[in-house]
Amino acid sequence: MTIPLKLQAAIDDYLGKYPYAKLLTVQQYTDNPYKDKSIINTRYVGFIEHGNLMVTLEYGECNNSQYDWYHGEIRESSMIVGYIQTFIQHSNWFK
Repeated sequence: MTIPLKLQAAIDDYLGKYPYAKLLTVQQYTDNPYKDKSIINTRYVGFIEHGNLMVTLEYGECNNSQYDWYHGEIRESSMIVGYIQTFIQHSNWFK
């Protein structure tokens, strides 16, 4: 897998700002949201551990610009480990 340059730059920037943060992995996900498989969305997600904060930096590409939900932007999300533990304890997904 080749990490898109825009995502790699965002990861490098984050790790440069927070030298104790650690890149865990970058994953690629491909979705075909329609039955005819004509639309292909590819998402690249960098998973970063920053103390007790878990961070994702996400970038996506689509083969049809009409269905491009990212529009060339990087999306950042984060959650503290305590919240993740609560999800694991109470969600049916983890039982």
